[in-house]
Amino acid sequence: MFTYTQALELAQDREKRKRLEKEIKILVKIGVEKDIIIEKLNTRDSLYSLEIRKCDELNSILSDKLDRYSDIIDNYNVLLLSAEQNLKAEVKRKKREELWKNIYKYGIPAAIIATILLIR
Repeated sequence: MFTYTQALELAQDREKRKRLEKEIKILVKIGVEKDIIIEKLNTRDSLYSLEIRKCDELNSILSDKLDRYSDIIDNYNVLLLSAEQNLKAEVKRKKREELWKNIYKYGIPAAIIATILLIR
């Protein structure tokens, strides 16, 4: 035989147990969802780390190419300056040759005429 207070306590314990079982089910469900979320985050993190490694690799390749392009441009500028200097020197030489050509062309006949005029 149970007394009324014992019956009430049993009923309250039973309700409390049902509530606790529901809470346990909810907590287990939350735990499973948490595990799934953690697994997804781990997968995402590993993919991000792969992406970062690839980006670093591409960055180093791009840096090497930029260094090469910089060297090529520097060499091109040196060659361009050298070609400009050679062109200027060639233009000066050509002007000098034209001057001497004109001196020989007009100077020798003028000297001959001047000599003839002086001799007379």
